Amino acid sequence: MGIKGELLLMAASPLFNGNSDMAGFTNNDGTVLFNTTYDESKWQRAADALKTAIDVAEANGHKIYYKNDFTFDVSQTSKTKINIRQAICEPFNDEVIWSNTNSRTYWLQRTCMMPLSNVVPAREARMIFSPTIGSASKFYTKNGVPIEEDKTLDFSDITKIREASPEDALNILEGYRTSILNFDREPRFYADLGFDGAIFYKQDSNADETKFHIESKFQDYAGSFDAFDFNISGYFIKKVVNWEYNFNSDGGGSYKEYAWYRITIGRFVFNVCRSS
Repeated sequence: MGIKGELLLMAASPLFNGNSDMAGFTNNDGTVLFNTTYDESKWQRAADALKTAIDVAEANGHKIYYKNDFTFDVSQTSKTKINIRQAICEPFNDEVIWSNTNSRTYWLQRTCMMPLSNVVPAREARMIFSPTIGSASKFYTKNGVPIEEDKTLDFSDITKIREASPEDALNILEGYRTSILNFDREPRFYADLGFDGAIFYKQDSNADETKFHIESKFQDYAGSFDAFDFNISGYFIKKVVNWEYNFNSDGGGSYKEYAWYRITIGRFVFNVCRSS
């Protein structure tokens, strides 16, 4: 049912729903593969199929993931960010419906992770998978709208620098100076992306704390000064790194493996919203 909902959403999308750019794309018998006529009802059909998938998943014990086993006090803002990350990284949690047990995520995490101190070598936190600035700009503001539609915030010049205040301290190191693009954004922005000055939470059995921050200007420990392992855009992928990442005594790191997810109930909920 999940696969059906995903396919119907693809059929409703602009790629296959009224795509005149692909009008001449056919298979061997001449069948047109991209529908050039837009059909609004396809969105409702996709939403209905995804809602059915949600109902069946919930009836079989699946639900949105929330981490409830913290052994220390943590703010609601931090919980939200960790919930978003761990919904993917927590092995076989209640949100996951189908995951690939033959997959390994060690290398994915290692190539996404950025050093959080000057004792972690680039080989253990290679940070070479770089989200684009365009993708960072797609996340909404704290007011729940695209950055270009927010009437109270101005992101027109992302080269402007701003200093983080105490009110920003759960997302950006207080007193740190970074781009205005990194301020006043929605929770998914801070859960999914790392950037210069960003707070990074991790449960490290070798450390006395869980709250770290990223320093990634040119000569900083997460900066782009290495000949091979460097970040192109200045943004990092936090989303796929399990928060049970440890610093080792030799300066290296260890990652908790998880099976890469194919379908989750959270994705159904998100796609219903897209369809509706």
